[in-house]
Amino acid sequence: MEIGKIIAIVLFVLLGLGLLGMAFCEYMLHKNTNTFTNHFIIASAIDDYHTEIIDKLRKDIETYGSFANYKIDSYLVDYDDMESYEKTMWRLWDWGYTRILPKDKFEIIKKYIKKGDKQNG
Repeated sequence: MEIGKIIAIVLFVLLGLGLLGMAFCEYMLHKNTNTFTNHFIIASAIDDYHTEIIDKLRKDIETYGSFANYKIDSYLVDYDDMESYEKTMWRLWDWGYTRILPKDKFEIIKKYIKKGDKQNG
């Protein structure tokens, strides 16, 4: 085989690998944006959940003078319960936010997800 044909084949293979690499980078760029958005949606829902608990405690203090009469299991959902950003990012087939929290904890904060945020759920 002549050297010209070998160089052409090598260049063709490198071009193909380069195009695959560019396509993967483009995919990961969109996946990164989506992962950030979904983590933000869940963090906002957890914040709304915490705010509601604080408001209930404040109302109980105003009504009874203490919050001893109000039974609350503290914060059932916390930010530490969220899956790591990297784990969500590398789950390449999953573009939703429902698996960022364990299923039981997601059910608690589901009602705090705003209507406009449900496009990826």
